[in-house]
Amino acid sequence: MLHLRPGDQVWAKVEGYRWWPATVLDPKVHAAVAARQGAGSREKTVLVQFHQTKDFASLPPSKVLDFAEHLSEKAAGGKKKSSGFAHAVAAAKAALN
Repeated sequence: MLHLRPGDQVWAKVEGYRWWPATVLDPKVHAAVAARQGAGSREKTVLVQFHQTKDFASLPPSKVLDFAEHLSEKAAGGKKKSSGFAHAVAAAKAALN
């Protein structure tokens, strides 16, 4: 199981969208966002903020992957890559350093 901490860079998946670079957030620090996203419900979730779009999501751990470990797999391919996606990947890479 992936052990995540606030600030970790991840790939996160919301139904209907491709895997997207995101940052793990601390639900205690972002309590208002966590409450809106349903974090803290009975099921374990991971609160993230997506790069470039700045959207938030509270996702099950199965929808969150380590960014560096899955970089070549998730950044490649896809039907079409938007400049927003490229910027999101670049932002996550920069946050790793």
